[in-house]
Amino acid sequence: MEYESVLKEIGGFGRVQKAIFLALSFTSFKAVLDLELMVLTLHESKFRCAQQNSSDYVAQNYSEHCRISRLVGDDTNFTLINETCTKFDYQHGDVISKSMVEEYDLVCDRKHYATGMMSVFFLGCALGMLFGTLGDKIGRKKILIVCGVTDLITTILPAFMPTAETQIFARFLKGFPAAVYYQGLLIMEEMTEEKHRAVLGNLYWLFWCVGYMFSGVVVYIFKEWDKIQLFSTVFCLNYIVIFIVVPESPRWLVLKGRVEEAVDVLKRIAKWNGIKWEHKVSKVKMWRKNQQETSWTSPLLSSSNLAMFAMCYFVLNVLLNGAVEIPSSFIGWLGSDRYGRKYTTVIITVLSGFCLIAVPIVPTGGVYNIVKAVVAM
Repeated sequence: MEYESVLKEIGGFGRVQKAIFLALSFTSFKAVLDLELMVLTLHESKFRCAQQNSSDYVAQNYSEHCRISRLVGDDTNFTLINETCTKFDYQHGDVISKSMVEEYDLVCDRKHYATGMMSVFFLGCALGMLFGTLGDKIGRKKILIVCGVTDLITTILPAFMPTAETQIFARFLKGFPAAVYYQGLLIMEEMTEEKHRAVLGNLYWLFWCVGYMFSGVVVYIFKEWDKIQLFSTVFCLNYIVIFIVVPESPRWLVLKGRVEEAVDVLKRIAKWNGIKWEHKVSKVKMWRKNQQETSWTSPLLSSSNLAMFAMCYFVLNVLLNGAVEIPSSFIGWLGSDRYGRKYTTVIITVLSGFCLIAVPIVPTGGVYNIVKAVVAM
């Protein structure tokens, strides 16, 4: 309670906490943009064998042709031989004019490469979140810095990969910075008064919804996957703000015995909030003696469970799914405020599970199509 009273004295949720909240929550915008842009740039257009442009080959329309027939012999005596396509023509006219599928010919017997990119990305996310647990040992801010620098490098890297195999490796590395937005949430909650944490913990993800919707706009404007990839590095500029403005968690500093550093951080927060705070090192030290050095997160939000959530979460529809998550943030806030975060999380997750089970059970046709769409949303 001593720590809570200190947070209240320095402003609870003053202007500096609000500025830090905006900077840190924007990391979720970048995170979902990385995911959705990869999904969209793996779009598969209709295709046909490129050999059909040569003589002796039977012409094909655009569909999903993995084999082509070749005429052997003359006009009166010929045989049709089926051959495997070695190169492909792709039908342009979709919103995206050059996808990774076209760049690396990820069709037919190479289709598994596209699935592999998604799988290794989520594996990278899971390992990145495990790395994030080191924040309890080395500090929250250090994790933010490492993940931020890694995010910048791995956002640029995929645009220059020459083969599908190297692209898969790049996508694995791209998942690693996933810990950044959870560490950001942790820092935010550790420097904000308790009564504000329910609203922050849920509104933190509003930028995720915005990024979800914005990804479609980016694809529509730039159209080619490598240009789309390079454009997304613009949003790494937010890390400059984070590195300069966001301090180390004062709670973590106290628990590590670095009380004077924690007091300095608290003094700066109070000053930025326009509050003259009479700091008492002895008061902060007394609070430390009554605490156990444990992670702020509950077992429900352990690193392994977060990794599982990350790997299970996937897109249904870019624009509508992004929009429908906006009211969910407010529902989560109100539920957390009234019933607590644990029960609200469990109830909403179980409800989602029932809906996922119900989607294939609901019949198709007529009004059932509307019911199926509502259940899916």
